[in-house]
Amino acid sequence: MGQNSQTILITGAAKRLGKFLAVSFAQIGYNIALHYNSSKQEAIEAQKLIQSKEVKCQIFQADLQSVKNCQKLITEVKDYFGTIDILINNSSVFIEGNFQDTTEEIFDENFNVNYKSIFFLSQAFAKNNSGNIINILDTKINKKLKRFFTYINSKKALYQLNQDLALDLAPNIRVNAIAPCIFLPSHDFDEQYIAKRVKATPLNRYTKMEDIFKTAEFFIKNDFLTGQIIYVDGGENLVILTNK
Repeated sequence: MGQNSQTILITGAAKRLGKFLAVSFAQIGYNIALHYNSSKQEAIEAQKLIQSKEVKCQIFQADLQSVKNCQKLITEVKDYFGTIDILINNSSVFIEGNFQDTTEEIFDENFNVNYKSIFFLSQAFAKNNSGNIINILDTKINKKLKRFFTYINSKKALYQLNQDLALDLAPNIRVNAIAPCIFLPSHDFDEQYIAKRVKATPLNRYTKMEDIFKTAEFFIKNDFLTGQIIYVDGGENLVILTNK
């Protein structure tokens, strides 16, 4: 099986970035615990692809808005693999709503998935003797998004949690984060919109999912890094961009 026999739990790994990370880590010998919420068929397909890399892969369903489900997920993965070496908190929701229009439902979903679930997943994971946690932030954490008010505030809260956990869980568990810019279409942010954003960034090219994978791998391999944030955004965080 996996050449290093380490297990990575990746949340939201049935498609998009999570799937890419799962397949990429499988290719270099990691066993994969693949979490999904509602995308069961996509998860099964991803599992088959990962197993073709001659590593172990098991899928786990959980609605991460529930604390009990977060705790159960960690328990189920540990029971199956024996341990979890790395937790990549990739699951995220991007629910629209400005400050005045935000309902309790919008607020709760953004914060439940983007912050609370990570808090309790990390708490359960920390019962391991050692390991790594990698959180996925957003390049806009130092800016304001009027249209996605509670979404970006949940990511800002996660930024602070990342720093606090790095202190609280040291020296046995390292905690770092990646802050990418937009790289896949979502909502009405189509490829034309992304191309417009690219022209305003210093490196003037798209962020590739491979760039994010390489950064995650770097965090895992460099055992003297904790509490760090790497912006994988072509320098977008350095400039002021008009956003919806």
